[in-house]
Amino acid sequence: MPTDVDLRHHGDQEVGPGLVDLAVNVRPGTPPAWLAVLLRDSVARLAAYPDAARARAAVARRHGRTPDEVLLTAGAAEAFVLLARVLAPRRAVVVHPQFTEPEAALRAAGHEPDRVILGGDFRLGATPDDGVGVGAVPEGGGAGGGPVPEDGDPRRGPEDGVRGGAVPEGGSFRLGAMPRGGVQGGAVSEGGGSRGGAVSEGGGFRCGAVPGGGGVAVGAVPEDADLVMIGNPTNPTSVLHPASAIAALARPGRTLVVDEAFMDCVPGETESLASGAGARVPGLVVIRSLTKTWGLAGLRVGYVLAEPPLIARLAEAQPLWSVSTPALVAAEACTSPRALAEADAWARDLEVERDRLAAAIRALGLHVVPEARASFLCVRVPGAPGGLAVRAALREHGYAVRRGDTFPGLGPDWLRVAVRDAATDDAFTAALKAVLGNAQPPSHVK
Repeated sequence: MPTDVDLRHHGDQEVGPGLVDLAVNVRPGTPPAWLAVLLRDSVARLAAYPDAARARAAVARRHGRTPDEVLLTAGAAEAFVLLARVLAPRRAVVVHPQFTEPEAALRAAGHEPDRVILGGDFRLGATPDDGVGVGAVPEGGGAGGGPVPEDGDPRRGPEDGVRGGAVPEGGSFRLGAMPRGGVQGGAVSEGGGSRGGAVSEGGGFRCGAVPGGGGVAVGAVPEDADLVMIGNPTNPTSVLHPASAIAALARPGRTLVVDEAFMDCVPGETESLASGAGARVPGLVVIRSLTKTWGLAGLRVGYVLAEPPLIARLAEAQPLWSVSTPALVAAEACTSPRALAEADAWARDLEVERDRLAAAIRALGLHVVPEARASFLCVRVPGAPGGLAVRAALREHGYAVRRGDTFPGLGPDWLRVAVRDAATDDAFTAALKAVLGNAQPPSHVK
């Protein structure tokens, strides 16, 4: 495991007695009463071994898929472990900042993934002022990351040879393919070296411009990567990438894993690749979690959506009965029309409160990653006192927030703050305002 960041540090390690929890992204007040009743009733069936058939069929219906495209898992974390054990990538790439368990699982299974780190506001397809996007120049000088054609092959473009969609106005490039034989701009090797101009900064990994220009942009996914893992919306940045930009990362022979654990925070689940035409992207694997929205972190329930041959391989590697009967009951219930309507209504309320909290934090002079779409905000505390000092001082005021320095691509200036109800958010904002005036760098940060 690399020593530059602690990939196994998670929000639950931030909480403690007497602290208001703004570090864990589980929806408050969950599970709802109707779901709690179903879970209590399922205890009567614990003497029998779990049978996933009903839950698997329910998830398949929810996404317009067949049951052989679904595998129930003990949360998203188990899905990452199974993928790491089953796949044998020649070159795995994890796009950061994102949830660290995908990389941790790969390393635990003996793989050495490269990191591609998005700059700016951490968006696929972002276009810096110099007109060169976060990504790579695709074959033929076209622009990657455009809309996926109706036949589902993101490599194909219109007749003029543009790959993955039309070139945006101004000729800027979006994250897409590397030119064959060109510089692989952005992946950093585990040894600290660089492929195509990536730079190591302070022991971490940040993508730098390719020396000498050459038209290759920052943060590119290497063309020869046969496994790419990315989150959407991304934890911890709360960024929602366009589905077309993610689909444009697909290649023949490449497995493209998209962590959609927070997609149900988005009203209508726009930009999801779990259902509909987007689900037919070749090599696509979508991972979903039910623990955040439904308050089931202690129960562990999620699922994988993928092509049947891969689902079969993952099922072979999965321990028998790893998903409990209560978890299967929850999976069936939480993918029902009733549950989907409730989740969508919550997402719409969340949207309003999240934007209000973001504005309040910005008013204190801090940077909040714009256009947040998940149930948390990614906040930067520039200069003194710094994120770690503010985090420590907030604990003294009774609030736990998630440190950002354990996410590759962030650093000690960054914090992740969960969105709660208006009263809690207002009290937190008041505490943060008080802290910003007198926080000092801590001598030791736990």
